[in-house]
Amino acid sequence: MGKEIHGNDHPYGHDHIEFALTLGLDALLLILEHHAASIDPPEPVATTWEMAFQKLQEKTPVAVVLLNLFAFLAPDAIPKRLLTDGQQYLPEALAVAVADRPTFDGVLAVLRGYA
Repeated sequence: MGKEIHGNDHPYGHDHIEFALTLGLDALLLILEHHAASIDPPEPVATTWEMAFQKLQEKTPVAVVLLNLFAFLAPDAIPKRLLTDGQQYLPEALAVAVADRPTFDGVLAVLRGYA
């Protein structure tokens, strides 16, 4: 069976973050499609989301990894420290970006451009 998830195993309860990251982009899109079907959003909204997500994937793939992580966190402000202190729990591409402040700030700026 799969790994049990315990919030106290790592600082900030990283087990759920690791689990979320293992789902990957395809699983996240399936989840979003399922929920989108249940709430029946207007077609243009779903199309706009999909186009923006594809553009982000092409332009800054590590931003998609970060966005996937953020999707599993509370909607409150997410402190940078959560990522910088927990680099060892992040996927390699994201850990490398977080370790280099200008790169990390650039990834965040790209995501803010879609806000």
